[in-house]
Formats: sequence, structure tokens, C-alpha cells
Amino acid sequence: MISRQISQRVKVLIILLLVVACFSLTYFFHHVLGSGRVVTHFYYIPIILAALWWHRKGLIVSLILAAFLVFSSYLSRDHSLNINDYLRACLFISIASIVALLSERIQQSKQNLCESEARYRSLFDNMNLGVAIYRVKDNGNRFVIHDFNQAAQTIDQISHDQVVGKELLSVFPGAKDSGLYEAMQGVLRTGVATYQGVRHYKDQRINGWREIFVYRLPNGEVVIVYKDQTSQKRNEEKMQQLASIVESSNDAIVAMELDGSVTSWNPAAEKIYGYAAGEILGKLILHLIPPELHRQTLNALDMIAQNRRVESFESQRIRKDGSPFDVSVTMSPVFDISGQVVAASIIVHDISKRKRMEEALQSAHEHLEQQVLKRTEQLSLTNEELRTEIQHRKQVEDDLYKSNEQIKLFSYRVLHDLKSPTVTLRGLTNLLQKKYSGVLHEKGAQFCEQIIKGADQIASLVEKVNQFIATRESPLTLEEIPVKELFQINRNEFADRLKERRIDLREEETEAAIRGDRLALIRVLRNFVENAIKYGGDSLSTIQLGYHSTDDLHVLSVRDNGMGVRSENVQRIFGLFERDQPSSTIEGTGLGLAIVKEIAEQHHGTAWLESTPEVETTFYFSVAKDL
Repeated sequence: MISRQISQRVKVLIILLLVVACFSLTYFFHHVLGSGRVVTHFYYIPIILAALWWHRKGLIVSLILAAFLVFSSYLSRDHSLNINDYLRACLFISIASIVALLSERIQQSKQNLCESEARYRSLFDNMNLGVAIYRVKDNGNRFVIHDFNQAAQTIDQISHDQVVGKELLSVFPGAKDSGLYEAMQGVLRTGVATYQGVRHYKDQRINGWREIFVYRLPNGEVVIVYKDQTSQKRNEEKMQQLASIVESSNDAIVAMELDGSVTSWNPAAEKIYGYAAGEILGKLILHLIPPELHRQTLNALDMIAQNRRVESFESQRIRKDGSPFDVSVTMSPVFDISGQVVAASIIVHDISKRKRMEEALQSAHEHLEQQVLKRTEQLSLTNEELRTEIQHRKQVEDDLYKSNEQIKLFSYRVLHDLKSPTVTLRGLTNLLQKKYSGVLHEKGAQFCEQIIKGADQIASLVEKVNQFIATRESPLTLEEIPVKELFQINRNEFADRLKERRIDLREEETEAAIRGDRLALIRVLRNFVENAIKYGGDSLSTIQLGYHSTDDLHVLSVRDNGMGVRSENVQRIFGLFERDQPSSTIEGTGLGLAIVKEIAEQHHGTAWLESTPEVETTFYFSVAKDL
């Protein structure tokens, strides 16, 4: 506003200066030069400028100058009136009038043009249709975006500055695949507007549906007007899906007016009720409901009309043949565009089978409860019997434990009492043999030898029995023992006997360690090696100490190439006092392998053997890894 006021003041000042110049020039001609003629060409400058700037108001300047020109003629020396001055004055006014009129028309045209441009821009920017204006380059091979309205920016999610001046395919690379580029070229060639309809457009940024109209402007620019139909298309797809669900549903889906008149009837309803759509449409839904349940449905319809929620409920319906059946009913309101309830929908699910199953289950439940009661009574009796039995068994176990302790004590006493006279008998026999060897004849000496040998066997048996009892009763002392250390101990223990018999003792190389009772594991290997030496026979030449492991077990083995064990004795040889029959002439108690088996069980493992008579025998002993 301030700049406009300054501009007006400058214009007034210019006109005033020019008018003063005109006055001065006229005075100079009439009074200084004394001429009756005046050069008036300079007058046209303020006249035309005033008419251009102020239109009709500017005519005042032309009137002032015309009047001054006529009046100045009287101020000349001859005081004569010059007709040319009158003509010039009239010309001043005429030219000013023409200029003012033309300037007003030009001003009005500019104003109309500005208003038209503003209306166009307002319409362009505020319309809800996307509009894009393209300038044509390279004879229609390239289209450059010239303008892009607000709706288009919203639809395509891109700003005006990001698209203006750029080529169509750089901003919308999917234009060729969607057919838009080809349509624009066709409109450019023919000038005939084209309606493309609703088409799918997709690129890296946009994926949706557009309804497109293409036309050409008189200046050759191509305009695209389009509307985003993505939501409508999705709604149509949803409607199709809903229609498909209704048509393929196994439940009866019925639409009706708020007065109960049926307006829609799906195939499942035909199957469930037995009525074709033509037989039921337009009729009241009460036709399908037993009379005593009419009020239930009418109340639900009243609630639907008031837009109140109706909970699902169970009811009964009537088929075309008059037979009733149980159903589950779900009722919902149907709204119009304004949100008013105009109808109701009903989903009816046939629950006849479920009802029959529920009745059968209830009957079975009652029967089961009766059976449970009977069984509970029986269980109570059985529990009482079990309680009595448990008490009895506990008493037996206590008695058995006491008896076992007494037997154990008795065994120790018997072994002690047996060992003492045996030692005495051996000592007396030795003394008899030494002092009276000259008196005893050869047969008497043999009897002494047999007595001493028998006494030694009895002592060995007592020792083995003690070892067996100690093995069962003593707890394990667990520690990590390297396998090669166990092998070395046995090699050192049997070195002399092996050398005497010329037996080669071999050991498998291993860095493994076993968690177990050191003395017990040494005893196991000692027993295996001793058995091999004792029962291997003359053919024995090699004893192999081995080790391998499984996921759960350490396994020690002793293999020899002696006479072997007969197959019928393989299973029983680890029993108490069991020996292989061919070894009956060799000294032994039959308790060594029984002790090995007991040690294996204490280590959560087992003992077994594999034998091929006259070829080889392998004894195995396993120890659990999780001890």
C-alpha cells in the first residue's frame, strides 16, 4: 500500500512538472518572442500520460492545458485569437478522451483476465480431480509436466516442485504399461479426447486404480484429468468377497426389512429351510418361526431398529416340511449411506446335530458319574486293601532287613569259625609233615599234601566270600582314573607270571579316563587277566587289554587266544560258584566273575563275555559316564 501511494505521488509530481513546462513554453512564445503561434507537441506528453494513468480523471489535465492554450492567446501582443489554438485544444481533449477510454478498456480487460485466471487457478487447485498439464517435446515422444494441481499431488503423494519440469516417464514410469503414454500420443495426433475408464497403475511408488480422461488444448498441450478409484475398487472387491461368502456359506444368511419382510435368501438358507428364494422373498420371517417364539424375534427387530446390540441366542425354526430344528441366531443392523438403520440381517446356524450330541454327552456324563461313584467305592475298598497290604509288606521288609542283617552277621561268624580251624588244620598238618616225615610212608605224605591243599582251598573260598560280601556292602569311592594307569598296574602285577608262561600282554593306546572306584576297577581287570592265565590253557600266548566308549558307557575289555568258554556256559558263568566245566580240575571258587558282575552293577554298567572255543575269549566290563 505504501509503495502504491509513493507511486501515485510520483505520477502527480511528473504531471505537475510537465504542465508547468507547458505553461512556461506557452508564456515564452507569447510574451518573450511575441509570437501568436505556439509549438504544442510537448502538450501531448502530460495529456496522454494522465489519461493512461487516471483514465477519465486524467481528462482534467487535457482540459486545463486546452483552456490555458486558448486563454494564452489573449496574452499575446496582438491579442488576436488564433483558430489553430482552438483546434489544438479540441484535439487535446479528443486525444485524452480516446486514450482514457482505451486505457479503461485495457484495464478492464486486464482485470477480467486476472479474475478469469484467478477463477481458473482456484478451480484448478481446489477441484477434487487430479489434473496434470503436459507440454509436448520431440513431436510427441516426450511429455514434460507443466502444471500439477493439489488434488493430483494428494492422489500421487508427490509435491508440485517434485514434478513440474520433469518428463512423464521419469515421474510415472508405469505410464507405458498402463496404456496412458499411448493414449496421450493418440490424443496429440487426432485431437480427439479419450476416456480410458478405470485402469490399474503400478510403479515403485504407486499401486492403485485411476479413472482417466485425456484431451488436447488449443495450444497443443495435453491435459490428463483423473480420479483415484483405489478405495472404490477395494470396496468392490470387498463386496465381491462378502457376496462370495454369503453365497458359499454353510449358514443361512437372510436380509429383511425392519417389519420382518425377507429381501435376501442365500443358497444355504434354501438347503436348511427347504424353501427356494422365490417362495420366501417378500414374506414375513415369522413364517419360519414357531408361534411361541414370535415375540423373541419381534423384540430383537425392535432393538435392531433402535441400533441396539442384539446378542446371539439359540432358538427354533420350522422347515418347509413342518419339522422344527434347533438353531443359533445372530442378528445385525444394516445401515444406509447416512448411517441410519434401514434393514436387518440374520445368520442362522443349524445346531441340531450339536444339540443331539449335547444330549448324548449329557446322558453319557450322567452314566459316567454313576460309574465313577461305583468305581470310587471300589477304589476306596481297594485303597484300604492296598494300605493294609503296604503295611504288611513294610513289616515283611523290616523283618527281612533284620533277617538279612542277622544272616550277614551269621555268615561273618561262620566264615570266621570256618577259617580258624582251617588255619589250625593246615598248621598241624605242616607240623606233622615236618616232624614225622620219616615215620610217614609215601601214602601218608600224599594225604598230608591233600589236607594242606584242601585247607588252602577252604581259606581261598572264605576270602572270596568275604570279598563278595564287602563288594556288595562297601560304598564306591569315585575319582577320575586314566585307563592307561589301570593297564600299567595289571602289567606290573602279573609281570612275573606272564614272563614265566611266555605270554604277551598288549595294551591299547588311549588317553581316556574313567570316573569310578579305583580299587574296584583294578580288581575287575585283575580277575579278567587272572582267569585268562588260569584257564587259557597251553595254547594261550596273547592277552589284549582294550578300551572303547559309546554315548553313555566306558567299556574295558580283556581278550585272550586261549581255550575259550563253551557256549552253554557263557550266560551262567557270572553267577555265584559257577565255573566252566573243563576248568573243574583247576583251583578256583567260582566267585571271581560274580564279584565282577556286582562291581559292574554298582557302576551302572554290566559284564559279559564273547567266546569262540579254541580260538579266543573276550571279557567286557562297562561303566556309566554319568556317575
